[in-house]
Amino acid sequence: MTSDFRNPKIPTCYALRYKGTDMVSAWKYEYVKNSNDTHLKITSRIVAPSVTINDIANDAYWSTNTGNDVVRYFPASGYKKNDPTGIGDVNVGTHGYFWSSTENSSTNAWCMIFSNENAQSPGDHHKIYRRYSVRLFTP
Repeated sequence: MTSDFRNPKIPTCYALRYKGTDMVSAWKYEYVKNSNDTHLKITSRIVAPSVTINDIANDAYWSTNTGNDVVRYFPASGYKKNDPTGIGDVNVGTHGYFWSSTENSSTNAWCMIFSNENAQSPGDHHKIYRRYSVRLFTP
């Protein structure tokens, strides 16, 4: 898959994904922090093959033609620490941790995590016992 990314201002990142296919789409990733609600908001829309990353990497583009946008919210749910060092909630309200549907081994799983600094999909170092949130939809 070929993609272009732009991060003109933190905490927002834009992507033009699946370039060169009939699934080319524009994506906007936003870290949203309110007084009582912090989450990662992901918006996507199908676009014409002629659209460029420069066309979509601005708020004006995303404020019009929103009728067919797909929007998902991932709350900053943190995770439950449940290992030999103790039990307690970690990073609730600042970070989101979500399992994928694929285990990497019998003790590790693939996941998506985010904070106010980044979002990533790290691999096998995320232990199943950490009790991350469950992903409730299929991509």
